[in-house]
Amino acid sequence: MTTTKDINISGSDKDYGNRFQQIQETLRQAWIPVLIARGRTQQEAGQEASQIASRQTEFTFGSLGNNAPGGFSPSGFGSLSLSLNSTSRGAGNINLSSTNGSIILSNDAAIKNDINGGGEGGDIKINTQSLSLTGGSNITSNTYGKAESGSIIVNTSNNVEVIGRSADGSKPSSIVVNAFGSGNASELRINTGTLTVKDGAAVQSVAISGSGNAGTLTVNASEQVELVGSGNTSNTADEQRSGLFTQTQSAGNAGNLTINTPKLIVKDGAIAKTDATIGSSGKGADLIINASELVEVSGKLAIGKGSLLSAQTQSIGDGGDLILNTPKLVVKNSSDITTSTFAQGNAGDLIIRAKEIELKGTSIPANIEDEPDTIRIDTGLFAQANANATGNASNIDIHTEKLVIEGAIISVSNQGTGEAGNIQVSADSIRLDKQGGIGAINLSGNGGNIQLLARNLLLLRNNSRISSRAGTQDNTGSGGNIAINTDNLVAIENSDIDANAFGGLGGKVIIDAEGIFGTQARLEKTSQSDITASSDLGPQFNGIVQLNTPDVDPASAINSLPTDVVDPSNQIDQGCAAFNEDTASEFKVTGRGGLPPSPDQPLSSNAVWEDIRTTATNPQKLTANTTAKTPKQEANKITPASGWVFNEDGEVTLISSASKATSEKLEFTPKSCPNR
Repeated sequence: MTTTKDINISGSDKDYGNRFQQIQETLRQAWIPVLIARGRTQQEAGQEASQIASRQTEFTFGSLGNNAPGGFSPSGFGSLSLSLNSTSRGAGNINLSSTNGSIILSNDAAIKNDINGGGEGGDIKINTQSLSLTGGSNITSNTYGKAESGSIIVNTSNNVEVIGRSADGSKPSSIVVNAFGSGNASELRINTGTLTVKDGAAVQSVAISGSGNAGTLTVNASEQVELVGSGNTSNTADEQRSGLFTQTQSAGNAGNLTINTPKLIVKDGAIAKTDATIGSSGKGADLIINASELVEVSGKLAIGKGSLLSAQTQSIGDGGDLILNTPKLVVKNSSDITTSTFAQGNAGDLIIRAKEIELKGTSIPANIEDEPDTIRIDTGLFAQANANATGNASNIDIHTEKLVIEGAIISVSNQGTGEAGNIQVSADSIRLDKQGGIGAINLSGNGGNIQLLARNLLLLRNNSRISSRAGTQDNTGSGGNIAINTDNLVAIENSDIDANAFGGLGGKVIIDAEGIFGTQARLEKTSQSDITASSDLGPQFNGIVQLNTPDVDPASAINSLPTDVVDPSNQIDQGCAAFNEDTASEFKVTGRGGLPPSPDQPLSSNAVWEDIRTTATNPQKLTANTTAKTPKQEANKITPASGWVFNEDGEVTLISSASKATSEKLEFTPKSCPNR
């Protein structure tokens, strides 16, 4: 369908059967829009349908034999609900284009493309300014046999909105690609300015039964992706929450979920998740997020489920990785980012590259309690194996400039029988506050390892904690290892670093720092800030605490001050003694020289000059000398002036002592300073 106006699809209970098909040719030639309330058109095998459609219409096109597939290329304006089925060579494509308008599906309306048999499923392609699905409406591509389903490609210049559920709450508004047989589901791709999924709606790719794999789900949004879970809060299952999903419920694997956008906002209990569900044998998939400005995960449903980014497995297959790249990551108010396993499969890794990371909890303190099995978590980053899981927890790898953890936690943990993962953080500064924590906890076996590089500062305050522990009263375990490298480690207000064990050996804590402030190594935990690697079995089972700081004695830089009373006379330089009264200098004022104070007064011809230097003799009288013959002087030899003469015009000429010119000469011989 191609139009320059809106396409509006709305469900209805009326059924006009094939009445529309009977008049379609006449109407097609006349270009007359038609109103059909939930009518149905059956397309014969191998034929191409060209329709003029109005709103509230359902079209079903199928191939029931070994004939060529049908196809659908509607023209005009109005609304559509389409379904194509095939049991042989495949289904045709559905193309909807509304270049200057919107496509709107409401009240349980549907666009479908199903393939049941061999061949390939037809694609659904939508090009429009805006696409809206509400009231349980859906766009679906299914495969029920060995054929691969068709893909769903949505291109909008403005926005895509998938909102709400059906009137009875049982059916979400959705865009879905499903695999029910041995055939794989194809891709689901949305290219838009803004994608909004809220109030219990979903965009997903699922392998429901058989051996087929789920398809990939890719969202490219040039402005923002917003997932809002403020809808039907009576549904607590993840699948009933607003969000983006890829999962396998069968022997097939889940497809990767990729989100590319400047901003990803997940709030009020919404979710983006890849999953291998209970009863499946396939693998989970990767969740990849590339946000050029911001990722924010915050808030929860009224029933208590927080917003979530997750890659998990509940089957024998391993879970996928969760990879997040953004300048700024904010996780707050009971929200999580997690990779996890609930069964035999291993959890995937959690990898984050962000310039700034803020983890801020509010409701439940994120304490790492004395016993690993009583750990209380609210907001944070997690790689975990849950209770009854036999798979291993995975690793958390974080690269950032600034990491802030307030009332939240970064944790790798295993509450089952597998191994805990490891935590590696590289940052310029790491700050833990308000019971913030970094923990690698295992109920049994060995605790996980923690490696922290904080180039400038690692700060712990207000009962914060870094811990790698293992074991409980019923399950023995040995502490893990903690390695910290930083310029400055500050731990105050009962903030601890520990690698303790219950029923096993204490772990190892190695800290390389320029300075360590507010804490020290102790044999056991106290009410102060401690660094411990203890075991409940006794000191002989304690681990190692090694603090490596520069080998400098601060006292070596302290100089002792003199205790003697200072004699002021010793502070006066005696090199040049003061003059006595006989040889003291004098200062005389002889009057004004130079220009007169007023233009009315005559200019004086007397030059006033007073020698202010200390003299040893009285000033010499000016004497008249006869003109002498000027001696021959060497060329280019410069002699310092030692006097001057006045000529008959009263002009002054500087002369050296060797000069023999007849003049009035003032000679001066200063008294030398006494020897030092």
